[in-house]
Order: sequence, then C-alpha cells, then structure tokens
Amino acid sequence: MLAGVGENNGNLPRGEYLVDGVCTLAIGPTGYRTLHMVHGSADNVCTRIG
Repeated sequence: MLAGVGENNGNLPRGEYLVDGVCTLAIGPTGYRTLHMVHGSADNVCTRIG
C-alpha cells in the first residue's frame, strides 16, 4: 500500500511510504497515523527521489 505521513502527524517521519508485508495502519480522529509492522518493510519513496 502507499501511505502518506505529514510532518509530526505519525509514528514515521514525514514522507510517502511504500509498505509491503503484514501491518496495521491506524488513523486517529486528528489524522495521526500509526503504522505497526509485524513483518515486512516501509520504504520512504521521497528519500529515493530526493
């Protein structure tokens, strides 16, 4: 899946992430995103095109 995280708006640094594996993505009422990886990877695409 592709998941976007804004500045100070998630448990990952700001960026667009390509997430592959077993995970949960919880989005709170304020929009705060919490990604919990069980197995897999989260690759920040922004750092690749940088």
